[in-house]
Amino acid sequence: MNDLAEIVAMDLLDALAQQYYGYASRGVGTFQNANEEALSQWRDQINSVRQVLDTYSQGMKLRLDRTQHVVQRAVFLEGTLRNNLSPQMSAALSFSTSLSRQGIQ
Repeated sequence: MNDLAEIVAMDLLDALAQQYYGYASRGVGTFQNANEEALSQWRDQINSVRQVLDTYSQGMKLRLDRTQHVVQRAVFLEGTLRNNLSPQMSAALSFSTSLSRQGIQ
């Protein structure tokens, strides 16, 4: 659960960073009387930040895909086990699952 919360938080942070990047890159046209060297350096820094954000976004997408795959596989395995278990084992699994949902261990 902590991993999922971290993924959501980082996705939100990434969305905000992308939005601020958009503001900054659109703001380049409003500089008046700026020397070309400072403007070029600023553009290079903006491009560098964009590359870092893109790399980070790709990493988060891969992590989210792996997490979704693990969850889907666990659901599949639980369903398979539930169908193949004896009635007593199935009841025990249901009891254990309900305790886990309530936060009791």
